[in-house]
Amino acid sequence: MGSEQETASWKDPADVVVDFVNTRADGAGHIERFGSGADLLRWARERDLLDDGAAVTDFDVLAARELREALRTVLLSHTDGQQTAALADAHERLRAASDRYPVRAVVAAGRVRLVPVAGGVPGLLGTVLAAAAETAHRDEWAWVKACSSPKCLYAFRDRTRNHSGRYCSPRCGSRMSMQALRERNKEDRA
Repeated sequence: MGSEQETASWKDPADVVVDFVNTRADGAGHIERFGSGADLLRWARERDLLDDGAAVTDFDVLAARELREALRTVLLSHTDGQQTAALADAHERLRAASDRYPVRAVVAAGRVRLVPVAGGVPGLLGTVLAAAAETAHRDEWAWVKACSSPKCLYAFRDRTRNHSGRYCSPRCGSRMSMQALRERNKEDRA
């Protein structure tokens, strides 16, 4: 953990981003994982991202939620291609987060890794930013998306051949198709 925490605790840095973004409650039944400092600490400890003695404050919870929502907005733009004011704001919040939670390059054994400069929660949030940067460096950033279902918005990795996936699962896609069909039928009857 600490300042040497690497994103290597997951098999792929995109998984770090997806797992972090998917901590939010939504209409699809996912629960809020950052409801309190204890919740954030539990989530981070389950992933070996914080030491046992780490302190997590209410401010840390708000900072984690802010980073999560900025990332979710960007991932949704990967799905729908929309360039909105919310996206511009998310980019600005991510730039500010990168100033607050800096990372540095560590070169060893022919590899370069980004690691957070700080420990504790700033290091945790720096790890998430490093994972996003590593995913972008691999040219896979645009394939990390948020579900187009307004009730869901769950993050996922688009593994479709042409990377045109819009939903996190076939279930969400079917639900949206059925909703669109019901709306068309309602319009036809009107």
